[in-house]
Amino acid sequence: MRIKSNSFECTSNGKTIRGLEFRPAGGSGGSGTGSTGSGTGGLPIMIVSHGFMANWMTTVAYAVQWAMQGFCAYCFDFVGGGFGIRSDGKLKDMTVRTEVEDLKNVILYAKAQPYTDSNELYLMGCSQGGVVSALTAAELGTDAVKKLVLFYPAMCIPDDAWSGKMVFFKFDPDNVPDRVGFGPMTIGGNYIKVAQNMDIFKEISKYTGPVFIAHGTKDGIVPFEYGRKAYEAYKAAGADAVFMTCPRAPHGWPNFGPTDRDAFFAAKEFVLKDKRLIMDVDVKLTGLEPLKLRGLINDVRVPFVGTSKTDYFEGEIQPGAYDTQKYLGVIPVKMTAVYTLKGKDYTGQACTVDIVNKFNVLKGFAWHPDMKTDSEALKAVNGQLCDALFSLTKYPFHGPRIRVFAKDQ
Repeated sequence: MRIKSNSFECTSNGKTIRGLEFRPAGGSGGSGTGSTGSGTGGLPIMIVSHGFMANWMTTVAYAVQWAMQGFCAYCFDFVGGGFGIRSDGKLKDMTVRTEVEDLKNVILYAKAQPYTDSNELYLMGCSQGGVVSALTAAELGTDAVKKLVLFYPAMCIPDDAWSGKMVFFKFDPDNVPDRVGFGPMTIGGNYIKVAQNMDIFKEISKYTGPVFIAHGTKDGIVPFEYGRKAYEAYKAAGADAVFMTCPRAPHGWPNFGPTDRDAFFAAKEFVLKDKRLIMDVDVKLTGLEPLKLRGLINDVRVPFVGTSKTDYFEGEIQPGAYDTQKYLGVIPVKMTAVYTLKGKDYTGQACTVDIVNKFNVLKGFAWHPDMKTDSEALKAVNGQLCDALFSLTKYPFHGPRIRVFAKDQ
């Protein structure tokens, strides 16, 4: 799926927010022509929020991945949100509450676009961005936010504010100064006071929609127990909550390292699980054929077989399927799998599906599947097979698992 990107700007309390928008190229999605931001024919919206003292660069890979699933995805810098931000504002004026207002204004912007579906809003947040996303979902309500994804959410912020130590800031919690820190690493006393007045678990549990939480057991900034406690608060309130334990993972795990790949794949499964599963290709690797050995740079070819069986398509991968892979040492930098499935679509007609699935480390550690078919029935599912379906890829031990979902239910 080809992705187009654009920079965007909106305002929040007189300050300019700047960020990036990613969405599938080649149409508005959904029912397509003539859709508006207030209608139901456009792309679902996913907004990803960064953590404390960070910027949109820490979340851009997630936004790209969500766009590949068919979302119109946004990442942005909070006003005064951290180092290297492109938005207006200073760190000393930022609080969790100001970031909630920022996120709500980004939501308003996203909903107003002519190619988005204002009734299909999803939020994802990392660390403090997880707290902000959770509070925003609670304010907007279950009907407004379809699903919520939280990676290592910093639910410890209120307790830290009362302890007198927040990350590397130390202070008297009973006599909070106007500013804490030094130079550009200075937060305002109001940040601490606002946090001290939060009943965080009571507030976030007002949202009772689907929630996915992933947290590392070796998180040295936001202890693992806070993620678990958030999950328990959501469950007690009646939310459809899922908690993923990430063994030995620290805070802010690297984008698309082993932990991140597993956590993000699970999050995508959670978000997409209510969609129609069109294809489910289970691949089995059958060997390894070295092509070129040149010191650190090596090319190999991996032959494979596999099957797909869903209500929409049933078939097998044809002989001659290979995944050509380039490695720098033991690190994969480029992969291209080309194969064809033959079988029957849901009308009983014989058909083929051609798949080219590419991975390139220079393109954000993302898989880029492209699919074509001669089945008119499959083409008719939500418009087009390639642009109007969600594609989802994971490499378990035995080989890839590629699932394709329709955007509507």
